[in-house]
Amino acid sequence: MTLAIELIGSQYNTTFEERSRIQANMQRIISNEVPEPEPDCTNAEITKANALWTRGIGKNWREDRIVTQPSIHVPDPQCSEFSIEASQLAAFVQCKTQFLSSSFYTDEAIGLKIFFRLSAPQPITFSRIQVTFAEDAYPPVSTVAEATSDATVGGAIRLENGQVFEHTFRFLPPKDLLHTAEVNSKIEISSVQLSLGSAETCCAILRWSAAGSDMTLSALASTNHQLVDMWRTAGRGESRYDLWENIPVCPWAQLQSRSGNLDLAFSHSPPALVKEFYPITLTIRNNEKHTISNLTVTVAFREHAMVESSHLSLDTPQSADSYTGSLTITKADLPAGNEVSHTIFLHCQQVCQHTLVAAASYGMLIPSAVGEGEQSLLLQNEASADVLSVHPFDASVKLMSMKMESVDAVHKGEEFILAAEVRCSSPWPITIKNTALQLSQPFMFSDGDEKPQSQLCNVHLEGNNVATECFAVVVSSSATQKGSIPLGQFTLEWCRAVSSDGSDPQSASVPIQTVLSLPTTALVDVPFVITASLPSHGEVRKVLPLSYNLTNQTGQVQEVELEIEPSESFMYAGDRKIHVRVAAKDQHAVSYQLYPNVPGYLSVPKLRIKWLRQDVDERQLRRSLPTHVFVQPVGYNVPAASA
Repeated sequence: MTLAIELIGSQYNTTFEERSRIQANMQRIISNEVPEPEPDCTNAEITKANALWTRGIGKNWREDRIVTQPSIHVPDPQCSEFSIEASQLAAFVQCKTQFLSSSFYTDEAIGLKIFFRLSAPQPITFSRIQVTFAEDAYPPVSTVAEATSDATVGGAIRLENGQVFEHTFRFLPPKDLLHTAEVNSKIEISSVQLSLGSAETCCAILRWSAAGSDMTLSALASTNHQLVDMWRTAGRGESRYDLWENIPVCPWAQLQSRSGNLDLAFSHSPPALVKEFYPITLTIRNNEKHTISNLTVTVAFREHAMVESSHLSLDTPQSADSYTGSLTITKADLPAGNEVSHTIFLHCQQVCQHTLVAAASYGMLIPSAVGEGEQSLLLQNEASADVLSVHPFDASVKLMSMKMESVDAVHKGEEFILAAEVRCSSPWPITIKNTALQLSQPFMFSDGDEKPQSQLCNVHLEGNNVATECFAVVVSSSATQKGSIPLGQFTLEWCRAVSSDGSDPQSASVPIQTVLSLPTTALVDVPFVITASLPSHGEVRKVLPLSYNLTNQTGQVQEVELEIEPSESFMYAGDRKIHVRVAAKDQHAVSYQLYPNVPGYLSVPKLRIKWLRQDVDERQLRRSLPTHVFVQPVGYNVPAASA
C-alpha cells in the first residue's frame, strides 16, 4: 500500500496506464479482493501470488501480517485499520490546514478548513476526515459526509485529479476551558487523517502530522494569518484554487476569553477624609443580552500593604479591630438590562492613595454557536477607582499665661490657659459635634469642673476656618512630679457637614472620634505664687476693686512687704505700704479700691513685692499680674453683648 500510494502520484516517471493499474489494484486490496497481476509476471509467479493473496484476504490474514515498512502503523492485530504517514511520502494526496481566524472567543465556534489535492489517474472516494489536536482538552473532530464541496457523492468524500477539495469544521471549545475562562490558550493541529476504505473490509488511514511538509510552515507562523486574510479577501471565485501553492497554511490559533459585558461603575466624591467612613457606590449593570447567574464581585485594594491601615465594609459602616482589605458581593441572578447598587465604606487610618479594584465573575447560558441548544460561559470583568485620603483638620495646642502670653513652662499652683486650635484642611465642610479635654495628673480645671462643656459644639468649619477652645488650667500645689509632664488628651467628635441643599451625605450621619495626644510641658516648682483679681474694665470716678492673693508654698512662715506705687491716673483707698506674715502652705489676700481719674487704656499701679526671709526674683512674681485696664468715660454704656 505504501508503494502504491507513492507510485499513483505524479511525482514518479510512470505512464498513465501504469498508474491506473496500480490505483485499480489498490482499490481491490481495500475491498478485500485479489489484485490483478503485473504484466511481466510468469504463470508460476501468478499462481503463487494468488494463493498468498487469497490467504491474506481471508479470515485470519491479520494474524500473519508482518509490517516491514516503518511508515505503516498497525494499532491492533485484530483491527483491519492501519495508518500510513503520508507526510513522509510523495503521496498522491496533498493536505493543507487553515484556521479561519488567528483567534477565537470562548462564546463562538472555532472554524477550521482542510484542503486536499489529488494527483491520481482516476477519482478516489474516501470515507472519513479526522483532525486531532495537540492539546488534550480538545477531542478529535471528524466527518464522513458533511463536506462543503460538491465532491461528496452518496455520503462519501470524492476527490478528483487536479481539483482542490475543501472541508470546513465548526466546533465549540471544550466546556472545561469555557468554565475556567482560560485566556490565550493555544489550539494547534496535531494530525489530519484521511480514511480510504472501511473497518468492515480494510481501511488505510493516510495521516499527515503537524510536522509534515504540507501541514505547517513554522518559519512563517507569525505571518500566516495575515496571508489567510489576504487570500480570503482576494475573491471567492474558483480561480483561487488554480495554484495549490497560493493556499496559506495556519495550523494554530488562540482561544481568548471574551470580556464580560457587565458594567462595573464606582461613584464617589474624592478625596476621602482620614478616619471617616467614606461612601463609595458600586453600580453593577447587566449589559449582556441574557440573564447572568452566580454573580460574584470581589472588591479589594490593589496595594496589599494598605490592608493594615484601611478597612472596607459593605452597605453599613462597621469598624473592625483587625482591618480587612477585601469584601465579596454575591447575587444569584441578574436579568438583562437590570442593575444593582451597593455602598462600600472605606475607613482610612492615615493619609494614603488607594486603588480599589472590583473583579466580577459570572455565568451565562447563550444559544449554541453550533447546532441547537445552549452553551454555558464563565465571563469576567474588572473596574478600578483611585481614592485619595487627606486629613480633615490640623489641631495644635498652645500654653499661655493668664495675660494670653505664650509660655514654655507652667508653675505649680499657678493658673494658665490651654488653647486648643482646630484649623480646617478638608476640601469638604466639616462639623465639630463635640470636644472633650482629659487632663492628666497633676493638672485640673481652675473651676473644679471635671468635664467642662465644649465651646465648639456644632461648630461648622470650611475652607481655612480656625476654631479655638480655651481652658483655664491650674497645677495642683501638692504636685510632686518633676520635669516634663504630659498634659493629657484632646478628643474631637466630627463628621462631614450637611450640604447646603439639605441633602445629608451618608458619612455625615456617622460621627468620628479623633483623639489627639497633648504635648508635654515643663513643671517649675516655685515657693510663692501671687494672683490678682481685677474687672475687665472700669469707669471714670467709680470704684475699681483690685485684690492680690499671696500663696506661700514653702513649709515655713514667710514675711512679705507690699508697696503700691502712686499713679496720676488713679486714686486709691488703702494702705500704700503694708507688712504681712503668711503661714506655711497658706494664703493671704490684700485689697485696694482704685478710682480712675481719666478714661483710656491705663497702666495699673505697680505693686512692689519683697519677701523678707527668702530671696525671690520680683519679676517672676509679677509675671502673671495685670498691667493695664480699660477705663471708659462717664455715661458710656457698654453693650451687654460686648461685655
